[in-house]
Amino acid sequence: LVAHVRQVDTESVFLSREPGEFTMTVEEEAVYLQKARDTDFGLYLVAETESRIVANCAVSIDPHLRERHKARFGIAVQRAYWSMGIGRKLMEAMIGWCRDRGLVKIELTVDTGNQRAISLYVSLGFVTEGTLHKSSRLGDGSYRDAYAMALFLDDAERPLPVQQK
Repeated sequence: LVAHVRQVDTESVFLSREPGEFTMTVEEEAVYLQKARDTDFGLYLVAETESRIVANCAVSIDPHLRERHKARFGIAVQRAYWSMGIGRKLMEAMIGWCRDRGLVKIELTVDTGNQRAISLYVSLGFVTEGTLHKSSRLGDGSYRDAYAMALFLDDAERPLPVQQK
């Protein structure tokens, strides 16, 4: 898993870290995964092929009462495995897990230039709630905008999607 995270960090500007910023050791990762396994407020999924991790998806619920109705998640798929449906399968499993817990909303942020991910999210029912300007800063000093997106899981009226650039 550590090798997977380090690899995906070098393959895209759309993730939350610069290459080399992930410094967790194998032992620290084992502790992290055990904590994830022992909580009711999160789920950590991986996708493997030939006994090698090629994607991961982590979802977390804030345990505070005012935030406990929703979840946030992150997903990363190695470039060699893009467009194979792996991200969709992880997302579908994560959405099912959230539905089973009675959550009403799943939130995410996505770089406005990440059209592949945006298309996936929209196809799964996510809507854009707004734009976060200068949401991240790359190592070269340039800034990236992001969309705040959400999937509403309850039967309440959903907001209309915001027009994207």
